[in-house]
Amino acid sequence: MNANNVLPWVPSYLNPFLSLSYPTETPPKTDSFHDSQYFRTGWLDVCTIVGLIAAMAVLRDLARLCIFEPFAHWKLAKTLRAKKLAASNRGSSSPSKTKSVSNGVVNGHQANGDAHEITFTAVERRRMHRSVLRFAEQGWALLCYSFQCGFGLVSLLSFSRLGRVD
Repeated sequence: MNANNVLPWVPSYLNPFLSLSYPTETPPKTDSFHDSQYFRTGWLDVCTIVGLIAAMAVLRDLARLCIFEPFAHWKLAKTLRAKKLAASNRGSSSPSKTKSVSNGVVNGHQANGDAHEITFTAVERRRMHRSVLRFAEQGWALLCYSFQCGFGLVSLLSFSRLGRVD
């Protein structure tokens, strides 16, 4: 991965953000990675680190906004609606208060229980929003660390099969 040929369509001033910048000769005696290219460190490597930080931030926001927040909001809203519906059904389940209508509506609810929209109070919305954000942050941590742990285990197992681990 030389800085000059990472992605030919990327402008040359962005190459330091996408690759290592200081290739060097392969050492005469290598312990492992005999066919790999070797690099030395330099100031342009700071650009690579900044590029990796930016990529991880974008991945984190994509996972949070597109996966974890919608899932948490859907699940928490579903649970809260079920609790409110159960509480409203408990309050109106006495036989003297039950009124039947010929269109299948009982006590303002259809037979399947989805007739009216259950609204949330401001406190419930605020609490749900905090819970959604917390779940999304924890979900990203779980996803990121699971990937890193899996990558580490695969690397460890592949090196141990090659007899390279001391």
